[in-house]
Amino acid sequence: MIEKLTYVFTLSGAHVIDLAASADAIFAARRGIEKALLSPQSSALSPLLMASIQIDKDPHFRKIEVDYAKCDLCTACVRVCPTEAFKIEDEKFLYQIERCYGCDICPSCCHVNALTLKDTNPSPKETLQEMISLGVKSIEFHFGKGYRRLEEIWDEIKDLVNELDLVSFSIGSDLLSVEEIKEAANLCYKLAGKDIILQCDGTPMSGGKKVKDGHNKDKSSL
Repeated sequence: MIEKLTYVFTLSGAHVIDLAASADAIFAARRGIEKALLSPQSSALSPLLMASIQIDKDPHFRKIEVDYAKCDLCTACVRVCPTEAFKIEDEKFLYQIERCYGCDICPSCCHVNALTLKDTNPSPKETLQEMISLGVKSIEFHFGKGYRRLEEIWDEIKDLVNELDLVSFSIGSDLLSVEEIKEAANLCYKLAGKDIILQCDGTPMSGGKKVKDGHNKDKSSL
């Protein structure tokens, strides 16, 4: 799906495509771009690939944690999961964590409370190094309440950041007050300069919003 969407976005003239900081996602996006650029009807330029990196707890970076002892194989989560992360085979519950993007649909469907949404905590420096090694030239840093941690780690990552063509900061605005948003934005400008992208969305990569029929209604990222 990432390959197909990237193909369409490239043909549509997208300048930047934001992706999860995953090698699989980066490789799939590259395949989509290559196919688009080779297309006879293409006049597009190659878009910049951007990888999203977590600085602190942020709604963009979540995974489901399963309590297998509670699961009674009711299949409710199997039916509602948009990425088919769950399945039941030979009367066993199987969870493919790499398919989960934290949309928060399944916990409310689980009548035995076997599914819990948890924040992930990857190391920003390690993730940044991996993305650069994969040829990624644009990074978006995500943070919420812990935005001051950005200043704490900046000396550690600034040399890596200087290798990038574009730097973006995503402020989890639903987690912060207006004054905290202003403070976080000023901190980004102080550390990285004015030539950056700054956004305040607070929306998970999955869209993460639920409606009565149990489906997402907001945007999705790759």
